Amino acid sequence: MILRRDDGRCVGAKTRICSGIHDAAMAEATRLLEALYWVDRNRLSNTLIELDAAKIVHTLNHHNFPRTNWGKVARNCSRVLSRLNDISVTW
Repeated sequence: MILRRDDGRCVGAKTRICSGIHDAAMAEATRLLEALYWVDRNRLSNTLIELDAAKIVHTLNHHNFPRTNWGKVARNCSRVLSRLNDISVTW
């Protein structure tokens, strides 16, 4: 995860290994959930989160969560997003 200012300058970064995850969608959803928790803990607003996983973004935008493990994580992401201010997730 990289946090940048609106002019592109890097403010901070964080990495984490997702042990035991072999599905790309599950890894992306898990990383998004962790990023949302981080945004929440740091009380950030007016934040844009960019993912390279179109499937996850599409699922969040349409609130159509598949009955998969990553779908469950994406639903949790949606719940966290609903209580945060001015946070958006794009592809």
